[in-house]
Amino acid sequence: MCFLTENVIYSTALHTVRFALIFYHAPASLPMDTLVWLSWLPYNLFFTGRDDPRNHCLIGEDVVPRFFLFETPERQLKTTVYSNNSSKVALLFFGSGKQLGSATIGSRVVPMTDLLSPGSQHNARAFCTSDGRRFEWRKASPGEYDLYALQPAAVRIAAFRRYSKTTPVGKSTGLLQYTFSQDDLLLYSILALCLNRWIDAM
Repeated sequence: MCFLTENVIYSTALHTVRFALIFYHAPASLPMDTLVWLSWLPYNLFFTGRDDPRNHCLIGEDVVPRFFLFETPERQLKTTVYSNNSSKVALLFFGSGKQLGSATIGSRVVPMTDLLSPGSQHNARAFCTSDGRRFEWRKASPGEYDLYALQPAAVRIAAFRRYSKTTPVGKSTGLLQYTFSQDDLLLYSILALCLNRWIDAM
């Protein structure tokens, strides 16, 4: 359990992340062409805790501190997503086995398939945010993805990479680097990423 229930612990962890990001550099194991374009992605979210799309923490900062918790009790089909100081921002209801269910995002209820629509390429799955803007996660390599904005033209705005390393906030299993700071887009992006990782790991 990595949920930060006390404000003082939460604040201390974020301060540690700010310090760590000053000295952060992309993993040396990434190909050189990847390092070139990743260098301009200004914001970072570290994935910590379990290496499980439905049970993990994300912690980092863009224009404001960011903390998310994906929590799924053992043998349960419901994943609850919390943000910052215990705010419940989404629920993912899975079917049995590989069956997809529904997602409650704020007051909006949508089929999970809406977050996994066919994309513009064979390796892509698309989703729309609450204001109708369309984006897609494209598989870059096994377990790794690039996020593209599709309107008016496809532009890469984020990347998720495997990143196994001990950090000041614990063992990191992944890293999301991104260029935007809109709350709605960030939430939809990490929900869609969770579902993409879950499906591809099945």
